[in-house]
Amino acid sequence: MGSDSSVQELIDLSLHCGIDKLVEFDQSLPLIQSKSPYESPLYKENVEFIEAFGDLMRASWCKFSYMKFESTTVVGDVDWNLYACSSHDPHRRLIFPTSSSLSTHHHKEFKQLCSLFDQAKSCLEAPATPHNYRNRVAELLRRLSLQLRGVSREKPDLFHSGATDLPIVKRIKEIANRIILQKHSQSYAWRIDVALFFERYVQWIFEQTAKRIGGEMFCNPKYAGHGANFDWLLHYLEPDIVLKFAETQIIVDAKYKSYLYHKYSKSDTLRESFRNDLHQLLAYTAFSTEKKKHCVLVAPFSSFEVSNIQYRSPFSDATIEIYCLGIPFSASSLSETIDQLCDWCQSLA
Repeated sequence: MGSDSSVQELIDLSLHCGIDKLVEFDQSLPLIQSKSPYESPLYKENVEFIEAFGDLMRASWCKFSYMKFESTTVVGDVDWNLYACSSHDPHRRLIFPTSSSLSTHHHKEFKQLCSLFDQAKSCLEAPATPHNYRNRVAELLRRLSLQLRGVSREKPDLFHSGATDLPIVKRIKEIANRIILQKHSQSYAWRIDVALFFERYVQWIFEQTAKRIGGEMFCNPKYAGHGANFDWLLHYLEPDIVLKFAETQIIVDAKYKSYLYHKYSKSDTLRESFRNDLHQLLAYTAFSTEKKKHCVLVAPFSSFEVSNIQYRSPFSDATIEIYCLGIPFSASSLSETIDQLCDWCQSLA
């Protein structure tokens, strides 16, 4: 990736474009920086919360809840003003609106903890969760899910411990507050597939362009393949972007490759790589029925740059025009890049 500044540039870009969901975490590797720029999953906190919840269910944690209800007898704190407004109705003459404090397990704080339990369960059962965390509480999660079925949930707020709270109640409230505040007791090493990141980045700036100038945009449409049942068969072709205007179609394929930084290189490796990408792009055009269709190969470059290449058939007048589009891969030039892309796309449409 290069220097720390270039890494920071990509971090800023991913956060700005909302592509930080591509980040993968590895809890087996140490974190070199003191703080991760990305929000690490709360694996450890969620496991501690589930285990503490199991201990809480074995304790007798009751609290008084102030409940309003209607009674056919005078009990509790009757709201006589409200009764006076409804007592003229013979059917409600013996119905008393009242309230009372009742001791219950299903009080407000317990319902808030149940809501956090659902969040922790979703996190730990996600496919990306390391197996050592998921397996540690898998059986406990199943059992608690059955026990909490039918308990209503309330949106959690920060919990405050009281002097009379049980030790397990104080502990689970402390863990719950860490989860609510996203305070990680442990940060994880992270990585990102830059090739996939660049593809999503290109899709994002084309999406901003389509919103500004109009047109339909499709990301990763699949052209399904059928027929021979070979193990090596490609079951579908998948361009990164298909952008449609009235009679124009633009097919875009993003490649995180150094084509434009080595324009005058005679490297056979570079030539073969471009040949494969070109054939892939040409295959996508076979499905286009528009009168005007353009193939665009996007690669990173220091500035916005467009080069076009034409391939002509020796047997007919058929011509294919390929555009090599270089775009800056940085957050600092993002607004300018979108402006230039809008102007260029409008010239093609």
